Amino acid sequence: MSSTRSVSMSVLLVLLLTGVVVGMVRWAYPASLFAAFSPSKLLEIGPSPKQSFAAHPNEAVTAAFTVSNISPEAVTLLGANTSCACTVVMNDFPIELKPHESTKILMRIDVGDHSTIQKANLLVDREGIVPQIIMEAKVANSP
Repeated sequence: MSSTRSVSMSVLLVLLLTGVVVGMVRWAYPASLFAAFSPSKLLEIGPSPKQSFAAHPNEAVTAAFTVSNISPEAVTLLGANTSCACTVVMNDFPIELKPHESTKILMRIDVGDHSTIQKANLLVDREGIVPQIIMEAKVANSP
């Protein structure tokens, strides 16, 4: 019984010391050092990544989003995946954006007889954070 207790105390001590060491490293080194290991944000969607519209049943609603390259390197937009077959990103791809350059992305929803929220994910040529484009169509007298 005492050897089990001794092992438990040793494990507890190792975990405690590990936490102290990790805490000291995080305190001693700047956060920017650790940020180098996480993907950076490549694009910004303006003025907002979500747009909402009033719609009539069975009409098409189109929105324009400004997509800006906020990274220090060129980014190529390869295409887009949408959350529903009723939603289309209408641009011709690929689109190359140099640093700090912007383009308009057009997204269309073919609205049925009910309100809907649809999303598009832009596909890019390198790893990084790319915000979703979100479009909401509100049909009057619809749940």
